[in-house]
Amino acid sequence: MQQKRIAYIFLALVIAQLMHSVEEVWFGLWRVIPPAYFIATLFTDNAGVGFLLANLALCLFGFWCFFARVLPGKSGAKFWMAFWALIELVNGIVHPVLSVVWGIYVPGTATAPLLLLLAAYLLGRLYFPAGFYINRISR
Repeated sequence: MQQKRIAYIFLALVIAQLMHSVEEVWFGLWRVIPPAYFIATLFTDNAGVGFLLANLALCLFGFWCFFARVLPGKSGAKFWMAFWALIELVNGIVHPVLSVVWGIYVPGTATAPLLLLLAAYLLGRLYFPAGFYINRISR
């Protein structure tokens, strides 16, 4: 049961990434961040279409990880969940930080906190399944 619960937390993170990708594509992240433009133009000369394709590939990869590795409990499932969560943790931090530092809305900032929370929760469940406990000192 614990493994299925963790699997569905991972699925929630992939769905959050899908929402995040929609925000980034809709508001044109490739126009603001040069590495996003570089990735977008790897696929086509039209950066908007290229960025859409890159995000689509990312999300499809996330769903593949869930259905082909995580849900069936295949070997390497924990690696893929942790790898994905670490990427999303960084993603969830970078967008708001850039927005504050640059003083502008950076596409992806609205959904970044959801990525951050889900990624941190997933990593906690993966590596601290019993939870965190504070030892009480009896007096």
